[in-house]
Amino acid sequence: MNLDAASPPLRERIDADRERLLARLARAGRRVRKRSDPEATHDARVTTRQLDALLDVWRGSLPDRRRRQARNALRDLRRGLGPARELRVGVDLMTARLAELDTEAQIGVAVLIDRWNRRLARLERRAASACSKAGIRAIDRRVAQAFQAVALGPDDDRLLSAEARLEQRRTRAVERVHVAVANATDPRLHAARVAVKRWRYAIDRLAAVGREPADSNREALVSLQTWLGRIQDTAVLRARLLPLRARLEKMSASAASDTVARLVADLGRERLECIETFRRHVLATSLSPAPVLPLPPMDRRVES
Repeated sequence: MNLDAASPPLRERIDADRERLLARLARAGRRVRKRSDPEATHDARVTTRQLDALLDVWRGSLPDRRRRQARNALRDLRRGLGPARELRVGVDLMTARLAELDTEAQIGVAVLIDRWNRRLARLERRAASACSKAGIRAIDRRVAQAFQAVALGPDDDRLLSAEARLEQRRTRAVERVHVAVANATDPRLHAARVAVKRWRYAIDRLAAVGREPADSNREALVSLQTWLGRIQDTAVLRARLLPLRARLEKMSASAASDTVARLVADLGRERLECIETFRRHVLATSLSPAPVLPLPPMDRRVES
């Protein structure tokens, strides 16, 4: 368990990782405020998750109140950016489908995309406000305060605590994945996606201090996360289109309604195909069988 004597002390490695992530969040926040980079909100959200993992992995060395305050601030920012990111994905997915439609259908879908783009502009203004300089500085301050009073103790004890936390993340992620394989409902698939992200980012935080587990399965996790993301994207877009189809049917707009109905059906098929690919990837990985642990009810709010 001892660290390499030639390496910097563990505290310095943790501090360096924290500073890298905070600098990354500051850069992403500037890009969000400029509103010229469609990937800026995504990158900012990812960085909040990585910072959250930093606080989670080293929680045994941090004061509880300061750690919770920092995690709450990161969660609030992530949620503030969520609507813009979600709608951006919907616009991109719909735009990619335009070429597959006939001329009449393209006109109808283009009108829908234009409406979504107007709403997206409003959501991106809100996202820019959420990423204000003051807001980012406040998060920086919260995270720094959480690490100012790191509990004293040998590095090996800190590492044991961090590795135990990583094992908890691994156990929960494997559990969620196997539950989603057995019962592929949207809430359970989403819960698996969140759990896999948390496991992966916890691995990254230990890797940043030179302690990545030999059996981290990182490539497998990236693959699972990719397919779970595609399932989530198709499910969200399909959910956006269902009310539109219902309105068009009430308006007796048969041509437009048929187009939307066809898109909904296509997304449903794509979702099922992605689920089957996800299941194959799970079977192909070296993930151990899911342990039998009590699960919280899935109708509760799962953090996005």
